[in-house]
Amino acid sequence: MNPAHIKVLSAAVEVSFPRPVAWTPSLLEESVSRLVDALGFPLRSDQVRVRHSDILYNYDLTATFFNGNALFTRNADKMSLYLNNAQEDEQKVVFDILERFGGLLSTGTRLPIQLLVTAHVDIGSQQNRQQFLKRYSPSERVELPGAVAYLPSKLSGDGVDHIRFMIEPSLSLPEALFVSWRANLPSPEDWKNRIKLVLESFEEAARVYDLLIRFPSQE
Repeated sequence: MNPAHIKVLSAAVEVSFPRPVAWTPSLLEESVSRLVDALGFPLRSDQVRVRHSDILYNYDLTATFFNGNALFTRNADKMSLYLNNAQEDEQKVVFDILERFGGLLSTGTRLPIQLLVTAHVDIGSQQNRQQFLKRYSPSERVELPGAVAYLPSKLSGDGVDHIRFMIEPSLSLPEALFVSWRANLPSPEDWKNRIKLVLESFEEAARVYDLLIRFPSQE
């Protein structure tokens, strides 16, 4: 098993509404209030922007924070949260926010939710990386090979049948791999436990490929 230390972490959640959500006077206040609860800290007025050019559906609400490395968006069709470029001492915050993100979602309604986590993981040296990736090269002509697979989840049978796991060379760190996990969650119900189980499934997917990766929230 190859120990793989997360150097840079990003996560994204995208929630699609079952039908378009019309603009109402209370939508802005309600969305920002729930977002602040999920973040655990207040937002300044200059961090929130609204574009509203139609009486019903043509609107966009955006909020930026963490020095531009995080973005929340909401429009008539979907709501998204992006947490990017978390360094080693910032990664626990990312998962804390993900766990609280369920407070932004209406309970009792099945909402298509997509969770994406990406990371640059250090496996010791550039030589270690080359040796690790070599096993996935179909030909000597492939200098930077990678792998992609769909693996079972701990939530299999509950609407999360497979996790998409991908490995490739990091283009930012010569001694690192770039890995990504993607899963579709069927509902915000019991959100905190679902996130925990999905992250455990992400770690298990990496172990199938002989990578020992531990997320901060799971330590």
